[in-house]
Amino acid sequence: MLDFLEAIGIEADENFILAPNEQNMSLDVGSAFVLNVMDAFFSDQEERDDLVDLLLCHIARDGPDEKYFLNESSVDLIRRHFEISNARVLQDFVETDPGRDTLFAYKKSTWTAAADLSALGARKLGFLSGKNGYRSWRGQALASGELQVIASPVLGWSTPEPEGLWTRGELSHLRFRLCPTRVSIHARRLVLRLEGHYFANNESSRVLVPGQVERRLELNGQAIEIPLDTFDDYGCIDICLGHDSPTTPKSLGMNNDERELAYFLRGASYTVEP
Repeated sequence: MLDFLEAIGIEADENFILAPNEQNMSLDVGSAFVLNVMDAFFSDQEERDDLVDLLLCHIARDGPDEKYFLNESSVDLIRRHFEISNARVLQDFVETDPGRDTLFAYKKSTWTAAADLSALGARKLGFLSGKNGYRSWRGQALASGELQVIASPVLGWSTPEPEGLWTRGELSHLRFRLCPTRVSIHARRLVLRLEGHYFANNESSRVLVPGQVERRLELNGQAIEIPLDTFDDYGCIDICLGHDSPTTPKSLGMNNDERELAYFLRGASYTVEP
């Protein structure tokens, strides 16, 4: 719109409001349907932006379902509405190739309505349900109950305590997704930092990042560098933590707690770097 105003010599005044860049996006019909349904349930703009990011990744990875919102009858109606004014513009202001008598492209893709809106939306929701194990995380510091964003009880972690949460058993997983459309093209790696302490005879963890050699690290501020090409096309990653000697407090005579504990996670954050 600003380019158009500049072309005809008009400057936008102070009342001209620009929409946020995040909303100026190219979504398909199914994605727009899902957003229209979900808009009433977002508690803030960031939640909506995270969903938009995932939908855009889906379009980039698998292609759009129905890209165009106008059907042929709507396009014909628009052509007729502007026919007279466009003819005047064409006559007085525009040089065109011989034989061309319209400003409109002669053939433009339109919405075929091969599937109805509810069917398109259902397919999108099916895709989204397959990604619900990976919650979007922008790297902000997590603590206490917030750690469940990346450390779910179903992934080898205990329920949160006021200061953080314990691992349970021999394996625990950290799962999350960054937002690929928000990552700089110059970024090459994600640097993950975990703060915590170990229990009983445990002193370090085996860290396995997809596609990488297993490393042994002491997870108390030591950085875990993860190449961005390790993340999948949707920005998702699953990091496995292995624990050598999970121990129950009960076996040490401390209390009646029978959980097999190894590492207590107090905090997590990350940065994306060149």
